[in-house]
Amino acid sequence: MSIIKYDGIARDPTCYAIWDDFDDNRLCRDALSRTLAAVGGEGSMKCSPPEAQVWRPEWKIVNGSATISGGTLNTPAAQRNTISTSLPFVPEGWEWRSKADSVGSAVSGRAVDVRIIYQDDSNNYYQYWITDTTYLGYRLLKIAGGTTSSTVIDGGNWAWDTNWHTHRVTRTRAGLWELFYDGTSKGTATDTWLPSPREFRWDMETNPVPLHFDNLKIW
Repeated sequence: MSIIKYDGIARDPTCYAIWDDFDDNRLCRDALSRTLAAVGGEGSMKCSPPEAQVWRPEWKIVNGSATISGGTLNTPAAQRNTISTSLPFVPEGWEWRSKADSVGSAVSGRAVDVRIIYQDDSNNYYQYWITDTTYLGYRLLKIAGGTTSSTVIDGGNWAWDTNWHTHRVTRTRAGLWELFYDGTSKGTATDTWLPSPREFRWDMETNPVPLHFDNLKIW
């Protein structure tokens, strides 16, 4: 599987390895019509290089009862929810939107855990982590051999609200990482360690409120 590679960390690619807007409300998907139109149709990919292609992600529920409905991926409250798709290579960019149903002191303990490069259940992965406890804010964490070995990037405090927000993580081939929140850079760091890539995972902790996700792009 070949995909377009970009060393400029803030650039948008011209096509994606995964692009899912969840509009067909299905776990096992057909290719999105507008994605295919963007690259010239399934039989005529117009990406550069030509072998670059758009994946049609097949989602698997690992824990909980996440649903795809109303054009979004939804994780219910009061249970752990894990949903994954195969991703056996190291991307250079991830982007998605998310929102929470409610805010306030009554919902302390919320956490969003996106395992952007996931290897195995022995806990070798990179994790984009948003929480209002423990790390208090948004972070890029490295988990190697089951141990949270370091905070790669500390993105600052996170203010929970009920609006949609856009999250982006980028990585160059040289291991330069950058976090973005609603288009604003929240920090950079260099870390060349990599797990052996296997999956991309939404892995939500037991949140007291439902969470929603949309417009996932990976390149």
